[in-house]
Amino acid sequence: MSCYLIYKSIACYQQDFDNNRLEPMTEGNQALVLDNKLFGVSCIKVERLEPAFKDMQNICSSHRHNFYKIIWVTKGRGTHFIDFNHYPIKPHSLYFISLGQIQTLELTEDVTGYMIMFTNEFFSLELQNKHILSQLPFFDIVNTDPVLYVNDEEAAIFNYIVQKLEREYHSNAIDRDDMLCAFLRILLIEVKRLYCPAQTIYTAESSVLIAKKFMLLIETHFLVTTSVSEYAKILNITANHLNETVKKTTGRTAGEWIRNRLVLEAKRLLIYSELTISEIAYHLNFDNVSYFGRLFKKYTDCSPGDFRGKSIKSDKASSNCSNSYN
Repeated sequence: MSCYLIYKSIACYQQDFDNNRLEPMTEGNQALVLDNKLFGVSCIKVERLEPAFKDMQNICSSHRHNFYKIIWVTKGRGTHFIDFNHYPIKPHSLYFISLGQIQTLELTEDVTGYMIMFTNEFFSLELQNKHILSQLPFFDIVNTDPVLYVNDEEAAIFNYIVQKLEREYHSNAIDRDDMLCAFLRILLIEVKRLYCPAQTIYTAESSVLIAKKFMLLIETHFLVTTSVSEYAKILNITANHLNETVKKTTGRTAGEWIRNRLVLEAKRLLIYSELTISEIAYHLNFDNVSYFGRLFKKYTDCSPGDFRGKSIKSDKASSNCSNSYN
């Protein structure tokens, strides 16, 4: 398949969403970020895939998000890589990227569609929307696939909503942000209805809520603490109750999820950064490199060095089809 590789290596650029260009990031800030003007227009961006990806200035390496992204593909094919999983791209498909995830896209040059990027703060405009994102299963990076394929009738609905979003985004009308928030919420609800049919409603039982709160805490605290007791203290429950609840809901203990999150971060840094293995171990707060290596091998069946070596070889092989328009 003739394709060109979009977004390829670590988050070494900062996206300037006002000027549609990429700028080098400051040292230590390895994430693409939205310019968060509190509750302002920069908390959301809507743009078409074609100009964003065909403009060579906007083709860069794999990158980490500190915002949410929805990609709506209307034409074209390819592959979407999200945190070491790959998903086929085809017409009438939606893709969901959550906070902290790293993505790479390989797309045919005839791709068309839209990207909608927004921050968590965007939904803080209204109190009733404050926790909406944590209730959406397709932004749950633990137990769900971040993709939805729809039929022609459903695609017509999404085209209408996304086009309304795009039109509103480029307008200077009164209450523009309120309208954008309303249309985005309609889009998310439409997706939720298809993602969770009536017979399998995404319920919020107490055990599920505890597990979800724990997962959200891991995302913000995994570099600070690896103690199950500390997480349980934040949630105001016992460590045993947390372990049992998370195990019942997800099939893994709380401790396993914490260690898996550290390993995932290690994988990201091994592939998408130039840090040495010792520096990565230090960044992840391991007391020594040997223990980091043993833990990594336990969860991946290979050493950090071998994992990085295999990934470099794989990346070189895939680059043979990159940037080609034949």
